[in-house]
Amino acid sequence: MSALGIALSVVLSLNPKGALYPSLFSQDSSSFPSPMDLDSLNVRRVGDWPFGPAYAVAVDFVRGLVFLGSGGGVLILDMADGGNPVKVWEIHRSYGLVTGLFYDSEAMRLYVAGKEVKVVDVSDPAMPEVLGVIHTPGDAYG
Repeated sequence: MSALGIALSVVLSLNPKGALYPSLFSQDSSSFPSPMDLDSLNVRRVGDWPFGPAYAVAVDFVRGLVFLGSGGGVLILDMADGGNPVKVWEIHRSYGLVTGLFYDSEAMRLYVAGKEVKVVDVSDPAMPEVLGVIHTPGDAYG
């Protein structure tokens, strides 16, 4: 079928937020609209992947745990079997990289530095609890 034989129609429809945007449909099912043809005002953030390069590590030698600052999150790994680490939990951060970790073995608290400093109770590593957040004017390193 020639390009002249394919009829495109622009249909105006409402998205759930009530914004008007054009949707392009073709009689040829193999052609789809380009992302550039759609309105970008109806885009919203639905999630992210917080993990990435590791810049910070802390260790609990007594319980055999490793706290790994990985991108924007923290992984808690059980290293009882050194050749086979097991992920116990993951702590997600909203934005920014984890630039430092400090573990207080007596209080069993993990201090996570980045765009802010989070204080996390890791006495139960399978259910860590954020105790508080200290906002900093810039990145915190530690």
